[in-house]
Amino acid sequence: MSSMEANEEALSESSQSPQEEAPRLPFKFDAPFGELFKIYILNILLTVGTLGVYTFWAQARMSRFLYENTVFNDSRFGYHATGLEKFLGFLKALPFILVAAYLFYLLYDFLSGLPREKGDLQPQTLTMFAVYGLLMLFGPLLKVARERFRLGRSSWRGLRFRFHGRVRSLYWLYLTGVPLTLLTLGIYFPWFYTRLHRYYMENSSYGSERFAFHGRGWDLFKICFKGILLTVLSCGIYAFWFQAALHNYVWNHTSVQGRRFESRVDGAELLGLAFVGPVILILTFTLGLPILLHMRMTIYVNKLSFADNPDLARIRASRDPSASALADGISHAADSISDFLGG
Repeated sequence: MSSMEANEEALSESSQSPQEEAPRLPFKFDAPFGELFKIYILNILLTVGTLGVYTFWAQARMSRFLYENTVFNDSRFGYHATGLEKFLGFLKALPFILVAAYLFYLLYDFLSGLPREKGDLQPQTLTMFAVYGLLMLFGPLLKVARERFRLGRSSWRGLRFRFHGRVRSLYWLYLTGVPLTLLTLGIYFPWFYTRLHRYYMENSSYGSERFAFHGRGWDLFKICFKGILLTVLSCGIYAFWFQAALHNYVWNHTSVQGRRFESRVDGAELLGLAFVGPVILILTFTLGLPILLHMRMTIYVNKLSFADNPDLARIRASRDPSASALADGISHAADSISDFLGG
């Protein structure tokens, strides 16, 4: 009996020791600032020179630069979406958005012609309610499509990421989470947020390996309660530590292959970024935006690490051929005509 207990104790120690002594592999953002600034200026000039058409190529180029200068385990991430792909997605989405905008304009015009009494809602307010209703109706569909496109165009060591989430599952989360959050005056939000993040994480994969999320609503509720209370008592100063705590909690409870991430973002860094950001933008006439982007990426990426090496031998390639730029195009089209209703 004693020998069995000794063997069990030895097995327990051996199973725990690798987890306790496992090295932390850091992520690193090592982008040369000069190159980032050059891309930023060139993107502005080409976007203005093409009356906004180059926006899609500018976004793809900037995303590719940021991905390729993010390093994990001596390998860089990749971004494979192209400006042409994004532009074609925009062109496909534009007719739908224009038709929707015109219908909302007609609705606004119709409501403006109706007799109103004092205290009635303004036509513009009613029209915006209709717009928000449409966004709520199609929001989950667009979110799934955009996530599928974003992950499907990202890679590390030649293997693509992928999103497997189904639209109906996300609709169900919103149909239950939003009413409960409203009925509880926001108290249910930590549980709703946890369910949402679990949906996104557990439907995301690197090759054949899926991510997992271990967060709990009660834990997040305690973070939110403390964060909101201290933010109010500190006249908003604690908000940066609150933001850091939320960010760290999500990453620290995310894993792949049973190995967890670890994030150590400090609220003081976020406070410093918020303090120097407006100063830099004012002194440089907004040309200092790349400085802030570089600082932000450095804070978030360099404070992230992963437990041990992933088992690359068991990972198989998995690519989603249905990933489309249409959702990105809808977003761009909506932004491009956001002032249409107010005209």
